[in-house]
Amino acid sequence: MPIKIGFIGSSAPSSPHHDSFRQFIPKDLEFTFVQEAGAKTSLYDSRGKVDALIDQVQELIAEHFVAKRILLMTPVDDELKRLYRDYLAGFDIESFYPPQTLRAHTDALKLSADDVEEMTRRALAEYPDVDAIYFQGALLDPIPILEKMEVELNLPIIASNPAMLWVILSKLGLNYQITGYGKLLSQWPSLPPGPF
Repeated sequence: MPIKIGFIGSSAPSSPHHDSFRQFIPKDLEFTFVQEAGAKTSLYDSRGKVDALIDQVQELIAEHFVAKRILLMTPVDDELKRLYRDYLAGFDIESFYPPQTLRAHTDALKLSADDVEEMTRRALAEYPDVDAIYFQGALLDPIPILEKMEVELNLPIIASNPAMLWVILSKLGLNYQITGYGKLLSQWPSLPPGPF
């Protein structure tokens, strides 16, 4: 019997930003995307969920990448980015982010992989003294270029969806080495102790 895993998110299961994520799902898993109830509400309505996700990312970065200064790449507005920054500061992680350039976070769906890479390189030029890059939110999709950027920039890069997949599968006692999508999935480190 195959292992069944589902992700609940604010976007429709047919949203094109899920396509790059589907590419690295291990073939022996049955995987489903589901749109959460109330998904048409503001991103600010999910503040409690943000805390849990950031807890996981903070643990991941601190344990495996020893990052104290991160570049936060996300398509959300500056107010929500400040909430992320302030929360991470409580864990002694200093985060930097470029100013809002998209009219709405959903405009990130219109960006190509080249656009995402260019935005990231511009932001890194503005904030060069970081230990890692973190992509929060799948709409600003780095997955097609994640490994390329990690190699070229010589920095660990974590994207939220691959990180969630790693956590879920690790909690189930599964271990994969998925190449082509960055160090987290190719090296598949053990889960750090903590709230995972």
